[in-house]
Amino acid sequence: ATLTLGLILFRAAQISREEHLTIDSATLSLRLNHRPIAQVPTEAIISTLFLKQPFPTLLIITLDQVIEINELQQEIEFRAMLLAMDEAIGQSRG
Repeated sequence: ATLTLGLILFRAAQISREEHLTIDSATLSLRLNHRPIAQVPTEAIISTLFLKQPFPTLLIITLDQVIEINELQQEIEFRAMLLAMDEAIGQSRG
């Protein structure tokens, strides 16, 4: 019973987390529960890549890191985010 309650509480905590990704022509920031977990200058992004298999994932690639986003619900959300990122990257490069 304790294990079951622990698993239920763990899952509730996972569901209640707030994740925010903001991008503009200067910076991409990823926050979890209002705490920054990744921030890179937009101009440092070398590439963005959407993978459909084995599960939908958006990769943001810089020289020294890869940021992986895989918790969106639908493919269209990934594609909308990719479009917004590509637009911001284009603006940062003039």
